[in-house]
Amino acid sequence: MASQAIDHGQTKTNPFDIRVLIVEDEAIIAQDVASMLENLGYSVAGVAASGEAALVYAETQAVDIVLMDIQIKGKRDGIDTAGELKELYRLPVVYMTAHTDDDTLARARATEPFGYIAKPLTPGDIKVALAIALQRHRLHWQAEERKVSLQAAVENLEKSSRELARSNNSLALLAKALSHDLQEPLHAISISSNLLALEKDIAATEKGREYLRAIKDGCLRLDTLMSALLDYFSASSLERKGVQPIQATGPLRAAMHNLSADIESSGARIDAPHLPAVLVHPSALMLIFQNLLANSIKFAGDRAPHIQVSAEREGDFWRFTVKDNGIGFDPAQSEAIFDLFARAHGRPYSGTGLGLAMCRRLVDEHGGRIWAESGTGEGAQFHFTIPAWFTRNIT
Repeated sequence: MASQAIDHGQTKTNPFDIRVLIVEDEAIIAQDVASMLENLGYSVAGVAASGEAALVYAETQAVDIVLMDIQIKGKRDGIDTAGELKELYRLPVVYMTAHTDDDTLARARATEPFGYIAKPLTPGDIKVALAIALQRHRLHWQAEERKVSLQAAVENLEKSSRELARSNNSLALLAKALSHDLQEPLHAISISSNLLALEKDIAATEKGREYLRAIKDGCLRLDTLMSALLDYFSASSLERKGVQPIQATGPLRAAMHNLSADIESSGARIDAPHLPAVLVHPSALMLIFQNLLANSIKFAGDRAPHIQVSAEREGDFWRFTVKDNGIGFDPAQSEAIFDLFARAHGRPYSGTGLGLAMCRRLVDEHGGRIWAESGTGEGAQFHFTIPAWFTRNIT
């Protein structure tokens, strides 16, 4: 049973509820301290003759407070041990020592003890020191918990603010799209329909067929844009709570399967060595790979696409790279290409301008980042980071 620290929200008024660990390498002194504690109504959790033994007690026994001799046997003295007990188990320590020199006091103060008793000890000294230490300890951790709660509230507020700003930005871009990308095919449909209505028997002529083709193309364009918008907002609903440890190779294979027709028709070659384990929503990673691969295939130019997928550890993340041998893009557009409805190469290439925007949104949802590097005619490299799974790779 691991050490059970004091309930910081309550004050234990009954000494029998308080378990004291004595750390003292002089057996006679330790016995005297234990007797005084028991006479005062405290419960002795154990007696440790070294720092190592004290840490074992804290790990395996229920301890509320520690009476610590500074000069003890073993690799750790009392001050080193007190620091570890505080860090690992949040245990308050009261020093008991005959050493009152400035150097010792300075080292002891650095561990922020909850009390200090000079030897020889008396029951009165112990009673006062423990009462004050326990009260200080309770107030200290109540303040810490309030600090943590406040920090969490601030972080949640900042996250909500970022999400609101991002949503507002998406809505602004969507409004722009509605006024341009969606209105354009609607305008073409309207003009062609009016011309067909005005000219009698024109539908059977070449001119009429041209108008009909314009209407059909406009409808297809609208259908494509609406489907892309639905995909974008559906992908945006993939929340981080759906993350799980997976091998990144799985979503990559799923993406390649979805693009099998394009891969075959373009003669694309995709090189992907064994990829690492990450914490990610599986569908999100699949969509990221799918959009980046589709992008590389689309902008391959006259060459058969050659795409390389790799990963490199970057702190708590894995940095993935999708590199191609295509036509690349102007480096000045490296940020803008991730905006909604952005198209680096304009009308000659089909597309909705939502694929890279979807990738950025999904990567952002997982706490990562995405960026691109290229030069015109030099191919492109897309990099994105996903949280690492801290264990050996899943097989």
